[in-house]
Amino acid sequence: MSTPIEVVNKPSRRNGSSESSRLYRQMKEQLEEHPYRTLAVAAGLGFVLGGGMLGRVTRPLVATGLRLGIASLVAPIAKQLVEQIRADRMH
Repeated sequence: MSTPIEVVNKPSRRNGSSESSRLYRQMKEQLEEHPYRTLAVAAGLGFVLGGGMLGRVTRPLVATGLRLGIASLVAPIAKQLVEQIRADRMH
């Protein structure tokens, strides 16, 4: 039986395998560079998806935390994509 890491690392035979492997590498890079931030975002998403947003007090707190966490994860990826698009247009 394969471990979760082995399953994720197996190459895909679908057409989008290069795209999915690129996304996997970016997410892995974020995890290695910012492990606590990644853990916080995962915990926040798990809390929300698990039905933890029941109270009027927790809802704004979690929403703010998620916005900050997602913004900090998306910003480096978006910056890298913009730089790649600019580089592709230069060639």
